Amino acid sequence: MNKVLISGDDVLQLEIENPDGTSFTDSEISAIEKISGVDDTSTAVISKNNINYASGNITGTLLTLSSTESALPSALSGGQPSDGEIYINETLAKDICEGNYAAAAGQAVELRMGSGESLTLTVSGVYEDTSSYSGFACAYAARDVLEELYSSAGRKLPSNKLIVYVEDSSSLSGVKSDLETLGYTVSGGSASLTDILSYIDLGTMVLTAVGAISLVVSAIMIFIVLYISVIERTKEIGVLRAIGGSKSNIRRIFLFEAAFLGAISGIIAVILSLTVAIIVNVCTASLGVNIVSYYYGVYYIAGMALSILLSVCSGVAPASYAAALDPVESLRRE
Repeated sequence: MNKVLISGDDVLQLEIENPDGTSFTDSEISAIEKISGVDDTSTAVISKNNINYASGNITGTLLTLSSTESALPSALSGGQPSDGEIYINETLAKDICEGNYAAAAGQAVELRMGSGESLTLTVSGVYEDTSSYSGFACAYAARDVLEELYSSAGRKLPSNKLIVYVEDSSSLSGVKSDLETLGYTVSGGSASLTDILSYIDLGTMVLTAVGAISLVVSAIMIFIVLYISVIERTKEIGVLRAIGGSKSNIRRIFLFEAAFLGAISGIIAVILSLTVAIIVNVCTASLGVNIVSYYYGVYYIAGMALSILLSVCSGVAPASYAAALDPVESLRRE
């Protein structure tokens, strides 16, 4: 048995196949669903070596024709399939279009199983196949397409692929280990994505440490800026006190300035973070997973609040010093 790790929209999936073509039994599915870290499962289909295709003067055999329940690879050209369409790999596209895979989208492909009736589909798009079957003609189509092909050949459609939904990346290694205990083997695809996730976790820790150091440095710099501001505005503080300003008024002025600095820096940080996140996700789109998640607005609000709070705390000492200045001595300061 073989499984390939893939990822959809913020959902980690493990695909387990029965290579002998038999369906997963209820007891097998139940045992997998009881594994800690498994959120849910669903059945799918993968058909091997029994689907013949024809397009123009090109004929051949699809090594794998899979149903589309799982997350699909990113398209090199065209898009993912809908009703009456087929999503083919680069190898098959080059066969159909004599090397120019980009021209395959929109081409008609005729499928036939054994002596059954033929079924004509339109190529929706071409994907880059990174699986162990990448050198062979492979494709995805809707489950009803496979049902129609099997039915026309007088055969029953097997549910020989099981999609295992993993709760989160931290559960990935545990689920992998438990599946191996049950007798399932893991392909290299899962290991590579596990490595990617471990690198992401390591990068997160490094960036967190850098962020913590940056917060300390920022607090010190805000303190210095406000202290210099107090020194340069000593005479102004004396004038404010002479016309009736209280110590609390002076203190609030500098605390407000500190909060304003924190708010501006927080806004700049949010904009830069969103920009970097979008660029990173665009650059890593070929992996089929969003490396950086930036959909949770509560984190932006929390970051802004932390920035303002840190700035206000840094400004307490300079504000208190300004409030404690003697009005007479302040007016004499040049």
